[in-house]
Amino acid sequence: TATDHPFADRKSVTFHELIQYEQISLPEGTGMFEFIRKKAELVPSKLKIRIQVGNFETFCRMVEAKVGIGIMPHSAASRLRQLHEFSIIDLDEFWSLRKLQICARSFDKLPGFTQKLVTMLTAQTE
Repeated sequence: TATDHPFADRKSVTFHELIQYEQISLPEGTGMFEFIRKKAELVPSKLKIRIQVGNFETFCRMVEAKVGIGIMPHSAASRLRQLHEFSIIDLDEFWSLRKLQICARSFDKLPGFTQKLVTMLTAQTE
């Protein structure tokens, strides 16, 4: 949220609280948009999409400019907060912690630099 938004000083918000406000989102068809849209179908309120943007950099610019609020991965928000002024608030929903997977036909046959990347990424989860 923008630093002066009513949620800015809170540690967390529920999805139901969040969708009462105008949203910034990634475009329809993206994994993030479809995931959030499906969750919104489970609550009695409809998503209020004010603007759709193509990437998280623009997403953060819109949040900073007080165009709306939205949901994005914590890792992206933390990285982009170094460039933009906004507040990060946890989403208090069990489903907000997504399990990501790395897929390859054969990890043993990946190039060495790719194997190192996979090792680094999976080591952070242990």
